[in-house]
Amino acid sequence: MLAAVNSAGVNRGLSTPATAIQPAAGEVDDVDDCPELFQVRGHLYNLVTLRLIEPEDHRFFPQLQNAIARAPEFFRHAPVVLDATAVAGRPPPNMAEFARRLRQQRLVPVGVQNGDEAWTQAALNAGLGLFPPGRPAEMLRRQDTAQAGPQEAARPVAPPDPAVQPAPAGEGGKVATVVTEPVRAGQQIHARGGDLVVLAPVSPGAELLAEGHVHVYSSLRGRAHAGIGGNHDARIFCNSMHAQLVSIAGLYLVNAEIDERWLGKRVQIRCVDETIVMEALP
Repeated sequence: MLAAVNSAGVNRGLSTPATAIQPAAGEVDDVDDCPELFQVRGHLYNLVTLRLIEPEDHRFFPQLQNAIARAPEFFRHAPVVLDATAVAGRPPPNMAEFARRLRQQRLVPVGVQNGDEAWTQAALNAGLGLFPPGRPAEMLRRQDTAQAGPQEAARPVAPPDPAVQPAPAGEGGKVATVVTEPVRAGQQIHARGGDLVVLAPVSPGAELLAEGHVHVYSSLRGRAHAGIGGNHDARIFCNSMHAQLVSIAGLYLVNAEIDERWLGKRVQIRCVDETIVMEALP
């Protein structure tokens, strides 16, 4: 039995025998001898998470617009996951219209997480995906040294670079990944299980990820994520600070919110009491 569902999610009760989908005119029916036309692969990405608290409030979108205006390049065309943790159990809004208004802000809604059955169905009806529960994003306190911001979407993973080499295992058998050539825009380097050491400049649009520390012995102008497995003791070190974004264990700072006194300086970045802190290196 097939049930037609309108945009409001109302079952019209149509009863029709299920039939196999037939190829359209001109389509190839037998693909056994076709060459490979695509590949399905998994990649690691970071996504902006928008945690909904009062999505029906008339001030929601003006407030969001003000937040985006503080770092417009950071948010522009960023994929966004809607976190329904705080609103599960309440009726969802018109998700198609809600997504349309997010696109007006140059955000790209891609899915919903932590919703109940009603939110899940509303997301599916609006053409959004479903994401598993993630680590809750923290709202960080403003301090003299730094101020936190939300997550940014990563660019597609670049092909492996021959300049990326594992270093000998250190304490605890963890292997550091050493990069000897510049990391270009669009490249993503991921050090699994250890530190990431970069001996060359990191361009805007490049991304560094490490489960341990991130060391950049040159200028850092892209994005750097340390402690991506939740290690709050991880740190980021760089010789010249111009990063678009830095994060430790999911706590983030964007360039527009970094104190100007640290720009161009040798700094270390660490997490103290759920807050990102920058300090001068000798």
